[in-house]
Amino acid sequence: MRDFTMHTNRMDKFRKYRKSVLCGALFASAFSVVEAMEFGTMGNVSASMGGAGVALKSPFALYYNPALLASDSKMRIGYSIGVGLSQSNLDKLTNLNFVKMVESLTSLGSQMGGGSKAITKTTRSAAPAINSGAMPFAANGGARAASNLQGALVEALQNSGAKGSDLETLWKDYEKNHQGSTDHSKLVENLQSAVNNSNMTQEQKDMFNDFAGSVDWSDFEVGNNGKITSMTIKSGSNGALDAAMKDLDTLFEVLKNNNMNVISQSGIVFQLSSETMQEKFGSLAVGLFNTTQAGVSLVGDKSRMRLIFGDDSGGYYELITKPGGYTLKESNKADYDKFSILQSVEKGDAHKVVSSVFNLTELPVGYAYRFNFDNSELSIGVAGKLMLGASLYHEQFLGSNLQFNTNFASNIQYNTTFGIDLGTYYGYNIGDSGQFGVGFVAKNINTPTFRFDTAPTISIKPQYRAGIAYNGKRFSLAFDADVLPNEVLTYSQYGLHSQMIGGGFKLDYRFVDVRGGVAYDLRRDTGAILTAGVNILGLIDIAAEVGTTWVDYFGTTAPKYANVRVGGSFSW
Repeated sequence: MRDFTMHTNRMDKFRKYRKSVLCGALFASAFSVVEAMEFGTMGNVSASMGGAGVALKSPFALYYNPALLASDSKMRIGYSIGVGLSQSNLDKLTNLNFVKMVESLTSLGSQMGGGSKAITKTTRSAAPAINSGAMPFAANGGARAASNLQGALVEALQNSGAKGSDLETLWKDYEKNHQGSTDHSKLVENLQSAVNNSNMTQEQKDMFNDFAGSVDWSDFEVGNNGKITSMTIKSGSNGALDAAMKDLDTLFEVLKNNNMNVISQSGIVFQLSSETMQEKFGSLAVGLFNTTQAGVSLVGDKSRMRLIFGDDSGGYYELITKPGGYTLKESNKADYDKFSILQSVEKGDAHKVVSSVFNLTELPVGYAYRFNFDNSELSIGVAGKLMLGASLYHEQFLGSNLQFNTNFASNIQYNTTFGIDLGTYYGYNIGDSGQFGVGFVAKNINTPTFRFDTAPTISIKPQYRAGIAYNGKRFSLAFDADVLPNEVLTYSQYGLHSQMIGGGFKLDYRFVDVRGGVAYDLRRDTGAILTAGVNILGLIDIAAEVGTTWVDYFGTTAPKYANVRVGGSFSW
């Protein structure tokens, strides 16, 4: 009973672990308002047109491309308030059958060591574990039936012509008789028969029937102690182990790259431009932009991510992936304590949960000048930004007794720096109806950096984006593309990147305009992001963005990315 009790306690801990990690990530993200430090989206017009704004004349030209200030001889005021949700990979944990994965591997490890630990809750009615020193057979109505994998393999080897009474001797004799042969069909058939006639639980029989045909018998080892010390299993041939490996790959993928954020980007701009002012001085604009980025990331320790499992009674084993399969080999308690991901989670001394909030307030002043030609124009613009950064940062070890501490607001830290944006725009007039334009912007070319005493330094690297647009009186089209990937603010092991492309249209009537578009992130799996917006009388403007990739959050389906904005604009 000791073996079953230890197993049950461990399963309870992992159930609590998975629940606490996911609930904590969801709660901590909802507690804060968030977005990552990619190019971002500011203003309702561009947000509802697939994020395009580098060549599109809009109230938020100061944000997207300061050169556009000179291409539009109007006074403008615009404001926008946005909030949304974005996450990467953490949803995969909600469907991860962590308990089943550990149960399957622990059962197989026990069987390799000569025990009979069951795979699932049937352990409650199974016979006590038979350790490696016990007899591998049990009496059954006068017949001898195997009660574990070792016993079934002994029986199969004997029926395949091998001589000996213990597994070590039988395997050596079998190897000697089959040197150079790849035909192990008789051994597979005899092992399946021994498994079916054994005293194992039905779930164990199902597992090891597949196991017999999936083992690479040329890479099978038995130690001097009579235990199976190493075996390679072909992928795609054992349902239980394939499911465990799929869950394991998912867990490693999540630990390497993940984050969950609630999104907020808001701003107000005042553009000063007129034909007279432009001819003599150029155009000016001032604004106030706020980007609040908070989130939760799981940060994995690379040295503690080996899948070593087991216990003192059944022994320790390690699962190692190989091309086309995976190998289970004997390990030891020292390596389990030092390198195992399962032990590190149970002890809570390696992997971390990082909760962070980064608030960026920008005070930009933009200037642009336009050079006029016969039927076209060229504008060059620059924006200087005073940037105030505020950081909240908290980390704690990931363990089975994880408790989130949301009372860390007293740790807020501030730092101030400045940023520089450069942009250019070329427009070609198409009669009196509109203008075809091409734009390019380089934001934060000086890599603004915020240094904090007890939180990681945050550097905003340069962001480059190009765009094309048709700016008409009643109809406009626009398309933008990030030239290079942009880093996302996350503390996960390998980081995340974003590279957006997108575009859309605008139908502008006298009292209302309607907009639509689509965007796509080349670096993240949010799916196509559908965008739409409407403006009524300039006073009420609503825009929304929704990703087409929807995932399950504990039974509730929701998009991986969503954003809604309200705002308005006036021009004269």
